[in-house]
Amino acid sequence: MQAQFNSIMQTQFESIRNLFGVQPGDYLVSLTDTPHEVLENPGASGSILFLTENKRCIMKTVQKKEKALLTELFQEYYNNLVQNPKTLLPKYFDCYPCKNRKITLSVMNNIFPTSIQLHQKFDLKGSTYKRKVSKKETSKKSPTYKDLDFMKKHPEGIFLENKTYDTLFETMEKDCKLLESFKIIDYSLLLGVYFVRSDSTALDRNDANDFPSGATLAWTKNGDRLALYMGIIDILQKYDAKKKMEHCLKSVITDGKAVSVQNP
Repeated sequence: MQAQFNSIMQTQFESIRNLFGVQPGDYLVSLTDTPHEVLENPGASGSILFLTENKRCIMKTVQKKEKALLTELFQEYYNNLVQNPKTLLPKYFDCYPCKNRKITLSVMNNIFPTSIQLHQKFDLKGSTYKRKVSKKETSKKSPTYKDLDFMKKHPEGIFLENKTYDTLFETMEKDCKLLESFKIIDYSLLLGVYFVRSDSTALDRNDANDFPSGATLAWTKNGDRLALYMGIIDILQKYDAKKKMEHCLKSVITDGKAVSVQNP
């Protein structure tokens, strides 16, 4: 049986693609070239993720309530993209319900570069309860670590130039205020870390332009140079009655401030 997908807001999503310079022909190739690579989903949502053949886009299955939330927040979300071009929010290029199957696919940008191999990946929520990578995940070729793993691997943190830090903080603040206004929770900061070789020309010039698009240059306390790739993911979950109950139950087991489910 062939699956037929139609955009829920064709004109609006086309505006987003135009905003970020996505050419119609390139976008069509992203969607239609096969095979798509199935990605491991480190989250608990149960969604299926696909990486397009050209590796420029991520396709992800979304639930009915997530599709409804995307529609609800779209105008404010779009305004944020226009006013805050350095936004870390996912860039949704379209959302396609399937006519003859109970499935909806969202299409968004791939945060990570395709021309270099990242050395570390982290899914960070700012919490510590059960935020350690599983043995199963560590056995993978490219595992996605969590908050406690980040604290272990980077105990002194990661350092940014003052101007870079201020810009990044301002961007995150705007993004999070938008999510808070819609009572959205349980999102993560997806962080990719690339350790710059000591013989790299970018090391001397401190130039992010020498790396694939989207790099933020940083360093460790030991002076190791880093190129960071980051974005906020999983933004389609509201703080509803189910999440309130989850927070209450987890707060009985551990400190309520340590769990990821929080009232926005």
